[in-house]
Amino acid sequence: MNVLLEDELSIIVDFLSGKDMKQLYLTNSVFCRIAERIARAKAEQVNMDFPTGPFIIKNDIFREQLTVAKGMNSVQLRAPDDCKSWVGVFNNLEKITSDAFYFGFQIVAGDDEAASRYLQSADKFAFGPKFAQLQEDEALGPSPIHPVETSLQYRLSVVGGFLHVRHKVYGCQLSCIAARNKTIDSGVHCIICRFYFPFPEGNRSDVLNQWISSVGILRRKNNNEVTWAHKVSIYALLHNDYHIVGLKYDTNNREMTIHRIRHGLRERNNICPTTVTIKDVEGELMFAAEVTPKGMQVEQSLLSVRECNAEEWEMFCVHSTSDMPI
Repeated sequence: MNVLLEDELSIIVDFLSGKDMKQLYLTNSVFCRIAERIARAKAEQVNMDFPTGPFIIKNDIFREQLTVAKGMNSVQLRAPDDCKSWVGVFNNLEKITSDAFYFGFQIVAGDDEAASRYLQSADKFAFGPKFAQLQEDEALGPSPIHPVETSLQYRLSVVGGFLHVRHKVYGCQLSCIAARNKTIDSGVHCIICRFYFPFPEGNRSDVLNQWISSVGILRRKNNNEVTWAHKVSIYALLHNDYHIVGLKYDTNNREMTIHRIRHGLRERNNICPTTVTIKDVEGELMFAAEVTPKGMQVEQSLLSVRECNAEEWEMFCVHSTSDMPI
């Protein structure tokens, strides 16, 4: 009878968010077992798309706490290594999803389950091909972009929709570039990118006002030559730890609309949207992101990208031109 009850309850528990599952876990022993079993199954389906542990709790300029996966362990996030229970692991994965993929404006608008749905979706944005490029010289122009695999391993972690600087890297002359694991097909495509750049304490002159990251579209020609079709550069500005870039690309007219937000300790700065036209030349296009040598000098910098649908994009456009604090 108890087994039948647990099986029936499992169907219901499977629909719960990480926060609700955590509350259920604390109710009684039966719910505890069910929640732990469901949470483990869910966490093991997605933990390979996240940096590894341990989890750390940081003070955040907008919220009381910010949950981060530090990326130092050799195994994926799991219990009991990173949390005492799988319910705790899954709840933290949901928190990271909400923050890193910039779901705050949707949650404030009333969509409490937005991050949970995205976490469990099967077709999340994920990086695939990896490239490197010498830092651009204003006099000489950009250098060739070339494929790279192993050299990225010790500089930063590229997993799922994340580019994660695990350790400070000094003396590196290469920008690390990661492209989406599929090309842009016909239609309208929207992505939201968040670059979390925790400004270092002490002497900041090495990175202040420096180019630290980019997001945009790569073009891979038929001869496998790779170039930027267009990219949006991000610079390290004092009191601006969060840089948000939204891109909407319409293949029909080859237009890319760019929305930008900078979050700081004192205020949020919205930058007027702009539109650029992507040249109609041969080759396939891919969304891509870049961390520059200066961007890799700050440990635990985290660039994350997600795709959004038309409704989410409209909400983001309203948010990027409003005075909402999130």
